Amino acid sequence: MTHWMRTSALAALGMALVLGAGACKTKADRERDARKMENEADRELGAALAQLDAERNEYSARVRVLLDDLDRRVEGLRAAAASQAGEAREQADRALADVATRRATLENDLHGVGTVTAASWVDLKDKIARDLDALQTAVSAASEHP
Repeated sequence: MTHWMRTSALAALGMALVLGAGACKTKADRERDARKMENEADRELGAALAQLDAERNEYSARVRVLLDDLDRRVEGLRAAAASQAGEAREQADRALADVATRRATLENDLHGVGTVTAASWVDLKDKIARDLDALQTAVSAASEHP
């Protein structure tokens, strides 16, 4: 065998060894790699869930602050309505009943914040925002009846 043929054969053998090394993983190596990938996925999922929990808690706290302010306004409206009589009292009572219904709807929405899935989170936030706007509008309308 000539030197050139021997060199070519060795080069081909070396290339085959290099290329085949990745394909020759043992079952234990593949299982270890799978466990590593699974652990990494679990860490990433845990981080995403922690971020979602933090976002939900922060959002809920911001809405609660707004609700506390609205509740104080509604208490003032109730006190003012109590001193009214006749048609004015009936209008104020209807307006306050609307406020109470909208407040209960929003409270129900807020109970879902802690258990909502990541896939439904945006939809619930949008619903809460719409219901909060409706409550604020109802409180403003009720304040026109004192």
